[in-house]
Amino acid sequence: MMEDGSKLLVMKMMEILLVITYTANPALFVLVSLKMVQWSVSFGVSKHSPMAFATYGLLLCSGMEDFAGGNKFAKVAMATLERFNARDMESKVIFVCINLIGHWMEPSYLLHKQC
Repeated sequence: MMEDGSKLLVMKMMEILLVITYTANPALFVLVSLKMVQWSVSFGVSKHSPMAFATYGLLLCSGMEDFAGGNKFAKVAMATLERFNARDMESKVIFVCINLIGHWMEPSYLLHKQC
């Protein structure tokens, strides 16, 4: 678990950057997403890690056409979100997992029942 305050602050800043770069600069979105996953693996997970895992799952689905892998990362994101009880991250993570990843593997009407 990530406990260093400066690393947590950087993770928060990268999480904010994800939202901005998704439309403004897709190449930077990829880099920020990958860096967040790398930090989560290297320094431990934090309440910002679910967004990292969800966006990595999105990259697997949309960029690499690895739908099963993307779906697994969406499930990891949802489990991590629940573990940290990060209510302030919940809407963003669920949006990515259900609307941008989940539809590749399951029909939409089944996905919304999971929320």
